[in-house]
Amino acid sequence: MKICFITTIHQSIDWFVADAAKYFSVHGYDVSYICNMDDAFIERHRGYAKCFNVAMKRGLSPINMARSLISIYRIFRQERFDIVQYATPNASFISSIAAKLAGIKFRVYAFWGMRYEGFSGLKRKVFMATEKLTCSLSTHVRIVSHKNMQIVIDDGICPKEKIGVIGLGGTIGVNTRIFDLSRKIEFRTEIRNSLGISDKSFLYCFVGRLNADKGVNELIEAFREMLPKFNNIKLLLLGMEDKVNPVRQENMEWAKSSGNVYMPGPVPQDMVCRYLAASDVLVHPTYREGFGKIIQEAMAMELPIITTDIPGPSEVIEDRVSGWLVPKADVKALAEAMGHFYDNPDLIRILANNGRKRLEDNFTMEKMVNNIYNEYERITKDN
Repeated sequence: MKICFITTIHQSIDWFVADAAKYFSVHGYDVSYICNMDDAFIERHRGYAKCFNVAMKRGLSPINMARSLISIYRIFRQERFDIVQYATPNASFISSIAAKLAGIKFRVYAFWGMRYEGFSGLKRKVFMATEKLTCSLSTHVRIVSHKNMQIVIDDGICPKEKIGVIGLGGTIGVNTRIFDLSRKIEFRTEIRNSLGISDKSFLYCFVGRLNADKGVNELIEAFREMLPKFNNIKLLLLGMEDKVNPVRQENMEWAKSSGNVYMPGPVPQDMVCRYLAASDVLVHPTYREGFGKIIQEAMAMELPIITTDIPGPSEVIEDRVSGWLVPKADVKALAEAMGHFYDNPDLIRILANNGRKRLEDNFTMEKMVNNIYNEYERITKDN
């Protein structure tokens, strides 16, 4: 069986696809990748996958999309894949059209997130229309969570007989060899020393793009509200600043000038576990989320979690069992939850332990990759 995995940029394959693709290769599949890739990407994956560089861009660029469509169609006609899986908005839209035109039998849309949810007005309608077309041209749609699936069905984006969720949801799971709990104390000491944070300080951590939709405004404001009451708290904002949907300028300026906020910028994927280990709580107050891989990664490092009661995150954790849910965009509720965690070390220990067990039962990479493989075997055998 020839299978091709497609995303817009190569980082998405590295982070969310490659480990599953390697599993397919080991089990006899002929694996290919299509994305906007560099030589280093090709070198990393050439041992088991054929790599096709297509200069796709993120964002709306009709000329680039047309050129990418022609390139991908030609690759499809040349390679005659049995299965194509596409993910991320532009790659999925383009590839679904090309795959239908090329007559590929199994066209699977890995629906990782509803981009239109963050828009309004005409822009929302345009993105809803592109998602609807992508789903209509796909033979199968596999979305990241059950609650997100119901929204997509209710919004008329995809009929319920075509869409499904693999396992409890998510993308690729967590590699517990990298997110190695046995090294937590070592990682904690290393990162705290590098940042100059005392072991007695209570460190709240956020990991992700620093933008408004991730709830970073509310997080900064909640933390700022807490400072007069808790004099040994610190905040770690780990990720790159997003210029498209930025955090309010006054909040970002305050964070950068505060001696209690640390902003090391983005770090390599294999370093995230070390920063999580250095922290006392993960705070993830996002407005919208496909499922929440960083939440799963925090669970792997036995870190208690505060996140928002929205589709995705509310399915990764069980409220008040393996994590704590708050309403989105609610500074007061977020500050109260953060303060409650500070005051209740026994509670956060229980939540952290339960979270780690939930990760082991459902979200390890081994379990999720096997689930993905079994799902594709079922899809091809049932048809």
